[in-house]
Amino acid sequence: MEDVDFTHVDALVNVNDQTFIYKGVLADYQLAKDGGLDLLIVTNAQRKFISDPSSLYKDIKGNYIILKYSDLINLNLTFIQLDETFDSSGNLISVVARTIQ
Repeated sequence: MEDVDFTHVDALVNVNDQTFIYKGVLADYQLAKDGGLDLLIVTNAQRKFISDPSSLYKDIKGNYIILKYSDLINLNLTFIQLDETFDSSGNLISVVARTIQ
């Protein structure tokens, strides 16, 4: 796989019998003692109440939100690579984000 600069997370999560979609950037993860996924640590997180189609994503205040794998219904990961262009002097001209297939 090509170099991944960051991973975007979309997680369908059950919280107190309500379902939300959380999205953000994967900062880290932790494995359980059995080697399975235990926690997702997400930054720049937002969430949306799934049962209300008109609801909008709301920012989650704080540096990180920790999602328990046991609460996840579905998980989508998008791997992003940043392509940087520099001029002949080494100055950054542009950055383009693209998904890695």
